[in-house]
Amino acid sequence: MRYGIHLPHAGEQATPALIRRHAERAEDLGVEDVWVSEHIIVPRNKFPRSPLFFDPVLSLTWAAAVTKRVKKLFVDVRRIVPQ
Repeated sequence: MRYGIHLPHAGEQATPALIRRHAERAEDLGVEDVWVSEHIIVPRNKFPRSPLFFDPVLSLTWAAAVTKRVKKLFVDVRRIVPQ
């Protein structure tokens, strides 16, 4: 079984240092995949955008710079619309 984690690139815990630290810790634990999200369409009344939101590609660049064995870096793109 393969495991992956979502990096903290949005919200109160979104800092470059924390993104790098999570990526390093994931690698230490043998996690193979790390990912971030990019929600391009979201209803603001249900999902207010955080003022702390790092670009997904930039976040993955920080992760790639400090890891050697993580095999895949993903950006999860979703469109969240009200039902």
